Amino acid sequence: MNRWSRWLAAAPAVAQRLIARTHRISLPRAAPADERLRRLRRALCTPAAVRAVYAALDADVRAALDELRGARRGLDAATLTARYGAVRPWRHLARDPQPRSVAERLLLLGWLLPRPSASGRAPRFALPPEVRRWLPQPLRLADDGPAPPAPLPLAQRAAIALLLVAAAAPLPLRRDGALRRRALRVLQPLLPDAPAPELDQLFRFLLPLLDARGLVQRHGGHCAPAPGAAAFLAAPLMTSARAWSRRGCTAPRRTPGCAACAWRTAGWTRRRCAAAWCSGRRRCRPTACSRRRRPMRR
Repeated sequence: MNRWSRWLAAAPAVAQRLIARTHRISLPRAAPADERLRRLRRALCTPAAVRAVYAALDADVRAALDELRGARRGLDAATLTARYGAVRPWRHLARDPQPRSVAERLLLLGWLLPRPSASGRAPRFALPPEVRRWLPQPLRLADDGPAPPAPLPLAQRAAIALLLVAAAAPLPLRRDGALRRRALRVLQPLLPDAPAPELDQLFRFLLPLLDARGLVQRHGGHCAPAPGAAAFLAAPLMTSARAWSRRGCTAPRRTPGCAACAWRTAGWTRRRCAAAWCSGRRRCRPTACSRRRRPMRR
């Protein structure tokens, strides 16, 4: 016989009947003590029964069980009343079996029982060892702290790197307006996740965009920051990212009003443009001149 069964056997008959009534266990009125204990043990003292009852409990009762699980010696009546509410005598519970506190709820479940104590000592209330062992372990999630900030889009990091490097020394340009190779070699260490061919296409897309927004100025075969670059670099990163993700993909132009010309010149599709600037969250909006008109059928 396990200790839970011994504690149930030591409980008075009125307590056994109240526990059986809570779990809806049939106990004949004239059943002897051995029969009452056998039915209680068969219905209660199994791991499946403990887990099923635990799943139906309220959050405050579960929290009390988690605390009582660690109190192996139990709690005295005063501490139990201070933490989980008062416990009425068994005869009062028999008149009104509706629990009025968390302690009475656990008592009527047959989980919180008075431990057999020596004569002259006040009884202590505790969970039986079987209940502590069979209770489900509480879910404990590791706290890794706040999530790291999302990385900036590649195009925004490239624009910042271009403005900072060009502020130190103007970057040389080719006749078609693209950056020369020695300028790309200076920018490559600042953008290690972009290979050299990708970097060339990226800056072919960015330079018309930055020029249209008044952030760079191209003159005499060199690219230098414009007066508006200081305000762009001083703005918060997330603010500039949201502003450019709304309208940045439609700005690069080779000819006035045509965004498709810059995309085709750089070899970039609209999808790649959106992935570079908006991290794939927004698509580029086609301009009017990028839509090809079909000839009318006669």
